[in-house]
Order: sequence, then structure tokens, then C-alpha cells
Amino acid sequence: SFAKFGITISTDYYVLLSSFCVLPSFNRCALIFLGVLVEFSIDCVFLEMICPSHKTPTVTKLTGKEKLVPAFLSVKGLVKLHIDSFNHFIETEIKNIVQANNRVSVPEANWWLQYNNVYVKPPTVNDGSVVASRVSPHDCRLRDLTYAGEILVDITFTRQHEIVSKKGVLIGRMPLMLKSSACVLHGKSPS
Repeated sequence: SFAKFGITISTDYYVLLSSFCVLPSFNRCALIFLGVLVEFSIDCVFLEMICPSHKTPTVTKLTGKEKLVPAFLSVKGLVKLHIDSFNHFIETEIKNIVQANNRVSVPEANWWLQYNNVYVKPPTVNDGSVVASRVSPHDCRLRDLTYAGEILVDITFTRQHEIVSKKGVLIGRMPLMLKSSACVLHGKSPS
């Protein structure tokens, strides 16, 4: 759709163009593209084409360029891109890594082990009771603990010519980013 206006952008960069800010009082736009702040003039037709529903709130009453970056950060937030990237890693990429080498076998011994599913649980702490309780980042700071979730996997393996399945086998722990999808603060307000 940008080609109508003589603008060619590789499809690899469309994701980077999601950081978009409209400056209507000056009939100008700004975007962060490859980490560089780019500001350009627009006309109303072009604005409606690239931002038909105005998903990003409009910045109003902008008096100087020095206010552009704070306005952008108030709309998108500073850490949202990092949290989204981390969520993608723990929800998708870890599974892809395990699936790439999901079967371990020893042909001479007629033995194999297969990883079926991998997932990251929110952080918990064992206080000596049977059931582990969820722990907050604040509790971890007070106790000098790492705020980490368990990496669990469902496996299937052979034992004496019998196929056995187990769910939730602990294979490691992973430090978690605050407010990520595996964090106990996910979706909660700052208060």
C-alpha cells in the first residue's frame, strides 16, 4: 500500500513500523525505524491509508520536537517491545529449540527418549510444605532469591521394552522478565 505514494519498504520492516506517532497539528508523522527517529510530512489521504483506525492514540498539542520521544513512550511504553520479545521466546522459541532435537536414542541398547512439550511455569518457592507457593519479585528480592520459573517438559521413553510417559519433568530454571506472561505480575496494575 505504500507503493502508491512512491515509498518502497521491504516486508521485513513492517514490524518495525508499528512504532508510529501522528502529529496532526503539524500535518506530520514520526516513526522509529531501525532505532532511528524519522519525521516526515503527510497528506490526509496518506494518513488515512497507513493509519485508518488510528490504533495508536494521537499526540496533541505538540510544541517542539523534544516532546516527541516522551509522547511516543507514553503511548507505547519503554519495555513493551522487550516483554513481547521475551514472551515470544518462552512461548514459541523454546518449543522450536526442543522440537529441533526432540528425540535421543541409543540404537544398540534399543532405548530412546522423546521430548513432547516444553513450557515455563511462574516462579514458586518451597517453604517446607507439600505444595509450592507462587512467589512475587518483591519476595525474591527480600529473600535474595533469583526470580526464576521452572522449565518443564513432558517426555516419553522406553524402559525395559515398555513405553513410559511422564509430564512436568524439571529440566532447568530460567530467570523471568517482570510482567512477562510467566510473571505473577502479568496483567496486573502497578498498584
